[in-house]
Amino acid sequence: RLSANLCVHLVPLPMIDTEPDKSGYLRDHGLFGTGLIFATAPQSELHLVRVLDDNAVGDLYSLAAGIDGFNHSMLLNNAGTLRRVVYNFSLGLKPTGTEVPTDIRDLLVQLVQAMPIEERPELVNGLPLISLEMPLRTAFDLGAVLIASAGNDSAGLPVPAPQNVPASYSFVLGVQSTNMNQRQSCYSNSGEVGAPGGDGGIAPDCEPHLELCKADLPCDYGLVSLVSEQSNTVGFAYWVGSSFAAPLVSGIAADALEGGVTYDK
Repeated sequence: RLSANLCVHLVPLPMIDTEPDKSGYLRDHGLFGTGLIFATAPQSELHLVRVLDDNAVGDLYSLAAGIDGFNHSMLLNNAGTLRRVVYNFSLGLKPTGTEVPTDIRDLLVQLVQAMPIEERPELVNGLPLISLEMPLRTAFDLGAVLIASAGNDSAGLPVPAPQNVPASYSFVLGVQSTNMNQRQSCYSNSGEVGAPGGDGGIAPDCEPHLELCKADLPCDYGLVSLVSEQSNTVGFAYWVGSSFAAPLVSGIAADALEGGVTYDK
């Protein structure tokens, strides 16, 4: 058992019609990432905010509500500031905007361009995503460090895909996954910084080979962190993805702030 200073926040989640995960791992996605933050910043106060269901699926409302609620709770307990607070987002949205009629898209762009420059929302694939950007930017403006995984959509692509949201926002640090050779993992989208996230086989297959990982040997294909007793394994497991590269960077950021590194650095 680990002596971790961990708080859990629950957000009401929607009923999403997705096929249940049989392995038991997906429900441990947030716990696994939290374990990696603990490994890099064991003195930090950890807050695990649940915004995804047992299949690691959620909706925009729950995500925005989770961020906004956490902003308020931390402000009350942190002297009205979010400095020395690091937000880790091991998740991403891939909005395409293809369902929005062209005339509506053009009108939205015109509306954004008519706003004062300092108030304009950032565009996500040509569309403003204000409901998510507002609580994120509020946290940033109040002093928080925001870090997010770049995404895992690039297996077999000649050029890695761009970052998902929220990593793509200018005020969020996007993290790509790297392998044992310190190169971008074959599946990883491109981020602004890299951290270990495991790797897969040779593209275009790029399938993780976690079955090759042994407890007493280094493994190119995965990271080790916490899973719960409700999973089909107990205690620790291997996993792979940029979702787990981001927590390592978040932990380093928290450890740096704890060590006195100034916010602007």
